[in-house]
Amino acid sequence: MLAIKKINLIILPLCLFISNTIMAKDTETIKFSIVGSVVSKPQCQISDSKTIEINFGDNIGINNISSGKYEREIPYDITCDGESDELQLTLKISGNAVSFDPDNATVRTNEQENLGIKIFHDGKPFELDKSIPINANNIPKLHAVLIKNDEGELIEGEFNANATIEAEYQ
Repeated sequence: MLAIKKINLIILPLCLFISNTIMAKDTETIKFSIVGSVVSKPQCQISDSKTIEINFGDNIGINNISSGKYEREIPYDITCDGESDELQLTLKISGNAVSFDPDNATVRTNEQENLGIKIFHDGKPFELDKSIPINANNIPKLHAVLIKNDEGELIEGEFNANATIEAEYQ
């Protein structure tokens, strides 16, 4: 009986050694490192944060408005601090839209509901309140064109309209 007890004692430590070896493979760990840098996006401004004014002049013929004759470039720029070579932004114009433009790209004038200023980017209608992707170093050309509602009347007098240009980081 004494011999059997010795065998049991030898087998038990052997089983523990095998069990620990198998478990070690299931819980193996490796060390790794994560490297990166945190940067802040540069500060950008549209036209030095100044109001952009577009003057269509004093001699606008009511009957010539539909011809597209009254077009002006919107003079704006975007300047960013630091490097902005690959800085991706979105540009959006918002304002009170007229109801008669199917492109939804025309800002209503404050004085006349049948007169509007349609905004274009690179020759295409710029839908109000919709962002387009741009690069800060290659901004689109913006134009404003007077248009009128063919179903409505215009009266003589001054007009103005307001819109907001916004640039946001993507």
